[in-house]
Amino acid sequence: MNLQVWPRSLWSLPLLLSACVSAPSIPETTWHRLPAAADVAPISHPSAVPVAVHRFEADGLYADQALLYALDAKAQQLRAYHYHQWIDPPGTLLQRRWIGVLQQAQAASQVVERSQAGSEAWQLRGRIERWERAPTAAGDWQVQVALELRLQRGRDMPLLRKHYSEVQTANDASLEASVQAMGEALDRIQAAFLADLTPLLATESPQ
Repeated sequence: MNLQVWPRSLWSLPLLLSACVSAPSIPETTWHRLPAAADVAPISHPSAVPVAVHRFEADGLYADQALLYALDAKAQQLRAYHYHQWIDPPGTLLQRRWIGVLQQAQAASQVVERSQAGSEAWQLRGRIERWERAPTAAGDWQVQVALELRLQRGRDMPLLRKHYSEVQTANDASLEASVQAMGEALDRIQAAFLADLTPLLATESPQ
C-alpha cells in the first residue's frame, strides 16, 4: 500500500514547487523626500529675537510616514500606501523646511529648533490639517495641503495665527509627480506666511 501512495505524492511535488516559484514577491519600500524649497528673498525688518521652530503637530494618519491618498475628490475617505513612505514623519519634514526657509529669509537673528532656543524666543508652531493626494473629476491627481501656523512669545497673545491651504494639480498620475506638487503647494504657503510675517516683525520690538 505504501508503494502505491509514495509515487502519487511525488506527482504533486512539481505542482507545489511551481506554486512556490510563481508566488508574488513583496514590493520594496520606496522612501520619498520633499523637493527643495523655492528660494526666498531676505525680509526687510528681521526680528532681533530668535525664532524657535517646533516640530509640526499632526493627528491620526497625518502623523504617519506613509504617503496618503483619497478615494474621492473631497478626500472624505483616505488610505495609506503600504510601500511608499516619507523619509521622515511629516511633522519633522515641515519643521526642517520652515527652519531652512526662515533662515534664508533672514527672518530673525537666529532660527533654530525648539530645543536650541531659550524661553525668550518666538515660538513657531504648526499643525497639519490636510496632507494627501486626491483624484479629480477630470481624471487627474492633485495634492491638498492645509496647515495652521502660530507665532507666539511666552504667554502673550499670538503675533500670528492663521490657516493656510493650497491645492496643486500633479503633472501626471505618478507618485513622484504628486510629491513634486506637494513641494509646489508648500512653496506657496511659505510665501504667503512670509508675506504675513514681514509687516508684523517690522512693528514688533523686543521685550
